[in-house]
Amino acid sequence: MTLRAMKARHARKIVRSDHLGESVTYHFAAGGTATFLAGVTRQLVEADSAGVPQVARLRATVSIPRHATAGVLAVVNGDQIELALELGGAATINRIVRKVEEDEGMIRVEVEQ
Repeated sequence: MTLRAMKARHARKIVRSDHLGESVTYHFAAGGTATFLAGVTRQLVEADSAGVPQVARLRATVSIPRHATAGVLAVVNGDQIELALELGGAATINRIVRKVEEDEGMIRVEVEQ
């Protein structure tokens, strides 16, 4: 087994609900959705602009398995992810701000409402 194949297999197996994964719905810009388990790290509320503390944005980093059925194979402009940005909050559809990192097994993106 190659290192790339092992990373891809590991990414699909480790993101389970009992390993801090949670169900998210991925909305493709081209149409359609996919629901799968992803690792979500919610970030603290931060000011939208310097010197304007009254306006804040909720952000999260989402680790998505790179897989045809248990994740996505690629992230493109316009894709969105549906999840709760606050623990216990309602799920909302959030835009993908940027791709943070990726390898053969995982794509990590930052999302905000």
